Amino acid sequence: MANLCVTIVVRTTGIKRTWVKATGKNDPAGSYYLRYCQGSTPRCIKAGTSIDEGEVAKVRLERKLKAASQGFVVPEEHVDTNKAHRISDVITAYLADLRLNRRPERSITSKKFELEEFAKFCGKVYVEQITRPDLIAFRNHILDAGKAQVTALNKLMSVTTWLKKNTVVSITGLLKAEDWPKRPLTEPRPYTDEELEAMMEAASYKERLLLRLFLGTGMREQEVAHAELSDIKDSYIQVQAKPQWGWSPKTDAGTRKIPLGDGLLADLRNHCSSGLLFPNTNTLRPEGHYLRIVQKIAEKAGVAEAGCHRFRDTFATAAVRARILDLRDIAKIMGHENLEMLKLYAAFVDLESAQARQAANLSDKFATQPGPKLVRMG
Repeated sequence: MANLCVTIVVRTTGIKRTWVKATGKNDPAGSYYLRYCQGSTPRCIKAGTSIDEGEVAKVRLERKLKAASQGFVVPEEHVDTNKAHRISDVITAYLADLRLNRRPERSITSKKFELEEFAKFCGKVYVEQITRPDLIAFRNHILDAGKAQVTALNKLMSVTTWLKKNTVVSITGLLKAEDWPKRPLTEPRPYTDEELEAMMEAASYKERLLLRLFLGTGMREQEVAHAELSDIKDSYIQVQAKPQWGWSPKTDAGTRKIPLGDGLLADLRNHCSSGLLFPNTNTLRPEGHYLRIVQKIAEKAGVAEAGCHRFRDTFATAAVRARILDLRDIAKIMGHENLEMLKLYAAFVDLESAQARQAANLSDKFATQPGPKLVRMG
């Protein structure tokens, strides 16, 4: 088998030049090279002026050597370096733009980690060299490492969003619909009436209003975090992009209008005079800890496994069971692009419940003994 071992070394500057194995920490000044063997012949090629460039060149060379050992020829990449843009520079510009748009620093740090992970994996120097096979290989790399489909989906979304929305050069149309990992559908877990009553009892007035907004609209956490008084119109709340906070809905379907109950509508309007409905009390910026707030309330109320998304499950389940709106209307209110998720809400019923028995008796129109009177569900 061919020798695929590649080592990064530094050719030091000065009167007496030496070779030092590069570690990325306290490397001496000099140029970075790659040492490897072609058959039994030692080789050494220049790899750049930084450890990052050396690591990228190492990945590319290792792939090329591996392909050659299996009988494949990797064509040389020709890029007009006068017009091309280094991946590291495009990442830096993108992160700077996120900060300019007031994105949370924790989110920016997470993006930086994911983009650098992809850059190191793909082994390309310029962003114009990135291709569809690079993205698919990255997806497979994540899945082969035992990560969940949703993890691969989120990482791939981070990379494609960076390619599309960076301020240096926009790269679009690399992936096809079938290339994306499938987001697994999970069973809804709506709150019971007893759990909701206990949580409302344990919450302060402001907290109750927050819970009512989650429960009465089915809005996602980030949608609530960026909701402003100006989004409330005659009888509905508008979910829309907030460029001043660097945020936009997850999908086109996420931009939508949600009807508000009369009581919730009035209480929200009386809650504040302008700005965000429920900002972080210390910074007056969008709140990033709703889960923590909800769990604290739930702990007081003795409710286990509380979460913001469970309010969304509760809203959707109640809407489906009420049978007032068409499923397509409910999907539009929820910001779903199709009816797949609503099928889970529609199926969420206890088949041994009294309501299920009443429904079964009602469907038996020719029974000799009439069943109990139907009690309206919901």
